[in-house]
Amino acid sequence: MKIRYSVLTALFASAIMFFISCDNPFSRDWAAKIGNETITMKELNRFYYTQNKLSLEKDSNEEIDKLAQDPMAVQMHPTLNKQLFLDSIINGKVVYNAAMKDNSIDKDEMNAFIELQKYQIVTQYYLYKKLKPRIVVTEDEVNEYYTKYKSRLSKYTANEAIELCRKDLQNRKLMYESNRYVDELKQKSGVNRDGFKEYMTKQDK
Repeated sequence: MKIRYSVLTALFASAIMFFISCDNPFSRDWAAKIGNETITMKELNRFYYTQNKLSLEKDSNEEIDKLAQDPMAVQMHPTLNKQLFLDSIINGKVVYNAAMKDNSIDKDEMNAFIELQKYQIVTQYYLYKKLKPRIVVTEDEVNEYYTKYKSRLSKYTANEAIELCRKDLQNRKLMYESNRYVDELKQKSGVNRDGFKEYMTKQDK
C-alpha cells in the first residue's frame, strides 16, 4: 500500500505540474484584461509594492503584506487593499488609452505636462532614496520638538504625537538636505542662465 500510495502521489504531482505548465483556464498569471491589453500579476505586484513602500516608508514587501492584514491600516491607507489598487490601475489605463486616442486633446500640451511630471516624480524619488539614509533624528530632538508643540497635539495619544514629531523632523531635515544637494548638483553641472537673461532684457525693451 505504501508503494502504491507513493506512485499515485507522484503521478498526481506530475499531472498537476503538467497542467500548471500549460495554458489552462485554472491557472492564470494575469490580473485583468482591458481589451487586448493585459495587466499581469507580476506587474500588479510590482506597482503595488513600489507604491506602498514609498508612500508608507517601508523597506520590504513583507512589511507591506503585514500592514495589509491590519484592517485599521487598510482603512487609513486604501492602497493596501490590492483589489482597490487594481481598480485604480484599470481606471488609469482606460483613461490613458482614451486620452491617447482623443484627437480633440492638444497632444503637445499634454506631452509637455507629462514631461514636467516626470521630472518632478524622478526628483522626489531620487532625493528620497539618496538622502534618507543620511537623515538622523535623535530622541532628544524628538522630545524637544514634542514639548514645544505639545499643546497642538492634544488630540493624539502620546505615542502617536511622538511619531508625528519624528516624521515631521525627518521631513524637515530631508527638505534641508535636498535643497543643499540640489545646489551642489547645480554647481557641478555648471548652470548658465545667460540665455534667459538676454531674453528677459529683450522683453523689457
